[in-house]
Amino acid sequence: QDTLGEKDMNVSLALSNIGIVHARKSEHEKAVEMCTKALKIRKLHFDDDQDIADSLFNIANILDDWGRKDEALILFEKALKLYKSLPGDLEISQANCQQRIGSIYWSKGNVDDALIAYLDAHEICEAEHEDIEELLTSVHKGLGNCYFLQEEYDSSLNHFAKCLKLQREEIGEKSMDVSSTYDCIGRLYTNQGKYAEAIDFHTKSLHIIEKHHGKGSKESASCNMLIAKALFKMEKYDLCMELLQDSLKVICTAGDDCIEDVADIHHEIGLVQKRLEKYEEAATSLKTALGIRMKVHGKYDIVVANTLLDFGKVLEEWKDPEEAISVYDQAITVFQKIPESNCLTIAETYVRIGELFEEKENYDSSLFSMKKALKIYSKNCGSETVIVAKTLHKLGRIYDRLDETEKAKACFSEAVKIFRSNLGNDDILVSNSLKCLGTVYSRSNQFAKSVELCTEALRIQKNYEREKPENIADSLTNIGNILNNWNKKEQSLQFYEEALRVYEESDSADASDVANCQQTIGILQKGLGDFETALTCFGKALRGHRSAEGDKSLSVATDLYYMGMLYDSFGEAEKALQCFHECLKIRRKELEEDHLDVLAAKRFIANLERKMMY
Repeated sequence: QDTLGEKDMNVSLALSNIGIVHARKSEHEKAVEMCTKALKIRKLHFDDDQDIADSLFNIANILDDWGRKDEALILFEKALKLYKSLPGDLEISQANCQQRIGSIYWSKGNVDDALIAYLDAHEICEAEHEDIEELLTSVHKGLGNCYFLQEEYDSSLNHFAKCLKLQREEIGEKSMDVSSTYDCIGRLYTNQGKYAEAIDFHTKSLHIIEKHHGKGSKESASCNMLIAKALFKMEKYDLCMELLQDSLKVICTAGDDCIEDVADIHHEIGLVQKRLEKYEEAATSLKTALGIRMKVHGKYDIVVANTLLDFGKVLEEWKDPEEAISVYDQAITVFQKIPESNCLTIAETYVRIGELFEEKENYDSSLFSMKKALKIYSKNCGSETVIVAKTLHKLGRIYDRLDETEKAKACFSEAVKIFRSNLGNDDILVSNSLKCLGTVYSRSNQFAKSVELCTEALRIQKNYEREKPENIADSLTNIGNILNNWNKKEQSLQFYEEALRVYEESDSADASDVANCQQTIGILQKGLGDFETALTCFGKALRGHRSAEGDKSLSVATDLYYMGMLYDSFGEAEKALQCFHECLKIRRKELEEDHLDVLAAKRFIANLERKMMY
């Protein structure tokens, strides 16, 4: 500078070299300062040329390493624009820019723009054949990652495989870069449900990690975590838990840099405990993960929201609906504060809350949550989509519970229309909504329409290969009940008898359902005057109810009540009285003394005792 002056090109070259030295020592601020001064001098002497583009690229690289991604992106894009405008063979320089731009977009979570940049770089690399292996490796890795997040797994695997081939050729089998690619492929296989293949690749990665860092290292613990997640998917919970607990011991001693890994392990342990139905332990583990993540990320972060969701699911299965609803509400609040949140996750959570309120018979609150979900689904998925139809079906069910018949009809009718337009006329979802719609019609005494709809629903059910026999039997009893209310006893009996045959032929039918069906057949036979058959049915129902529900259930009391009436009609007063006494004993334990069923049993006993006195 003293000899040639501050603006001489040799000074520019010297400043640039000094900057490079600072960059290698991770002295980013000094490196950027030196290289920026060098660039300013260069611009005084020359119009935009390759050296200026190279300088922009180098400064952008330093800023990127420094973590100042936004500033780096601006300079990479300026360099790219300049490379494109210059004459000569600068395609590889353009590809380098595109690869770095893709990397920054990827780090910022902008997968679409990252993919575009990587594809542009890939197109250039495919046309070149010399000295591009390192660049092409990075491009393939970037494309693999982008396609992975977009769930285009075949494309993702194709690029990871090409990346791995280049890595093996250029840097050998035992490199940590190869280990990283093995793990990428392992994650991909896990997402595809190919868990054995996933474990194979993660294990290859683990062997490399252990050679570089040792068996008890935090790096090996992180890899074991990936193996544990695949084992979890395979439902090998004991092996999974063993790996997770071993990983936790290692990661807990690794310092604050691994605090999120500690939270991740506690989260995974909680999920395993949930599957093992150890709900209290699962809740404790997820609370620990939640506490760590709130401390590290603050209350309003996506990982906090996802942890709250899993915590809510544990509470839901643990039969603590009030607390589950509270936690789900917190999750929604967090999601709503995060711009990049998935709206559909919020809608799904509203549905879960709505279903919990429905179970608690708090139908107004359930309706409020389901309407919220419907609005989100309609806006983001379209008003004619299957997910909207499913939500309308659930809304119809709630309106039915609230005795808002017309609104229930409207929801079920719209659901049927949407299901048919998307899935065809014979899908099981069409059947389910038709059945509910028909049942609602029966509540308003529109029996002919009700039977028509429910019979069509049954036809679809019978043609559905995966439908369980007991579900078909349930539909048969539903139609039988509608016909009974319509005072068509003989037709009703036919449906109940077919239902009973289906129940008895099924290996998985609920014993109470079978007994209830036998009881109803008994009532119908009694109403039609066939007392002998009716008594036989009630006897079978009684044995079934005793076996399924115990001797003191109200169903047992009902069977005894009808048997008592029949024995009385046969003139067998002692048997009748015995049935009514046992019936009364059960009803008194379960019902208030002034309940109509208690009073009915007492009245029969009094009448029988008077008869027996004379």
